[in-house]
Amino acid sequence: MNYKTYLFALFSIFFFLGCQEEQKEKKEKEIQEFPVLTLERSDVTTYKSYPARVEGIISSEIRAKVPGYITDVLVDEGQKVSKGQTLFKLETQSLDGEAAAAKARMESAAYEVEKLQPLVEKEIVSEIELRTAKANYQDAKSNFNSIQANIDYANIRSSVDGYVGRISYRNGALVSPGDAMPLTRVAKIEEVFVYFSMNEKDFLDFVDEADGEVIEDKISNFPPVDFMLSNGIKYAEQGKIEAISGDVNQITGTITFRAKFPNPNRIIRDGASGSVLLPTTYENKLLIPTVSTFERQNKRFVFLVEKDSLIEKPIQIKDRNEQIYVLENGLEEGDQIMARGLNRVKEGDQIKVKKVTLDDVIEEYEQVFK
Repeated sequence: MNYKTYLFALFSIFFFLGCQEEQKEKKEKEIQEFPVLTLERSDVTTYKSYPARVEGIISSEIRAKVPGYITDVLVDEGQKVSKGQTLFKLETQSLDGEAAAAKARMESAAYEVEKLQPLVEKEIVSEIELRTAKANYQDAKSNFNSIQANIDYANIRSSVDGYVGRISYRNGALVSPGDAMPLTRVAKIEEVFVYFSMNEKDFLDFVDEADGEVIEDKISNFPPVDFMLSNGIKYAEQGKIEAISGDVNQITGTITFRAKFPNPNRIIRDGASGSVLLPTTYENKLLIPTVSTFERQNKRFVFLVEKDSLIEKPIQIKDRNEQIYVLENGLEEGDQIMARGLNRVKEGDQIKVKKVTLDDVIEEYEQVFK
């Protein structure tokens, strides 16, 4: 081998080794670092949400007992009223005339009884005439009392202590007992009933998880429930389920629950809507952040990290809350999964591992969507 050939061969070897080193460095640079979570067992509480409606602990419809025109509305919406307080007044002019005539007939019948009484004692008239006169008096008296009662009914009073709701009729409106809408509603709202319904499957699962042999014991052992207001804010007070309807609604196929909530500041109003949140507590379960999974063909997957390489792994979910899945099966304690950035990799890719905790992933999620 001459000198030139030797130099060329030596140069080729160095060039080849240099290219390999450059490719190696380039490859290392292409391997990116991603957060990786090691699965551990923990406890978690999830919530199921059910649409709900609110009624005051006492909610009384105020209706007219006699027909008439409203002459006075004596309260305003939202006003606190007492039992027996007059809320509305109706026109009574025609009733006043009827009452005057009825009173005259009653007094005339009474005079007739007084006139016949001594005549019967002297046996001038028969006992039968006196009895007839007394019957006429009682009939006239009853008619007068009935008209007086109707006049009193024209003063429409509250049947309970509470707060006035929306007033449906104002001065000059003609109202009657058969009106579709009540004049208003008075509700006692220091405590409120919250009604919600669930389908038969959810009902059976919920009842089955409660402690106790009979339904009364299970109701007593139901955990406290939360109420989500219509603005998406959780109400400060917790409630207690008190009753379950005894039948299934044949139209909706649901069972109705009633929970009672304290309402000391009267934030929740009669007729309000929201959602009841029913808790389910899981103990010693594997938990996976929702952002650490992806879906394909209605199946959920994670990227399992083995020797810094990614493997697609199908999983089954038992339950979830906003940020966490409760794992049913598919993974074991100690398995490592890619925590974030799943859309930037594929199965078989290599990554650099950056270890993170479940709390780290959740906190980062909250910061992004805050």
